[in-house]
Amino acid sequence: MDKSARTPQEEGLTGQCNGRENAPLISDVRLLDMSSTTWLVLLVATVVSLIYQLYITRRVLEYPSFTHRQKVLQIALIWLLPLIGAAVVHAVFKQDASPPRPRDTAFTPEVGHDGGSDVGH
Repeated sequence: MDKSARTPQEEGLTGQCNGRENAPLISDVRLLDMSSTTWLVLLVATVVSLIYQLYITRRVLEYPSFTHRQKVLQIALIWLLPLIGAAVVHAVFKQDASPPRPRDTAFTPEVGHDGGSDVGH
């Protein structure tokens, strides 16, 4: 038998759906019924969301005031809660009105300094 002439029953694409015997199973998948405009809107929304998340992730990585742990947790928030997590982290940036300052690479902390005052010694 020619493979191109196989019936839907032979292909396994039929069954009992919604009380209809030998109805095509594929027709009950609602995702296939969406219009091309709907698919385009979903695609654009997904791409915009990914770009926004990448932008916020980059800002987190470049922000010198955050510790390594803070950066890890914020990036996890961005990617585990798409769009919402990025918006929350973005709001943290907006609250911090001062622009980020680059780290002073020439700074060396004093060894043995206890933070106390030298007054009276």
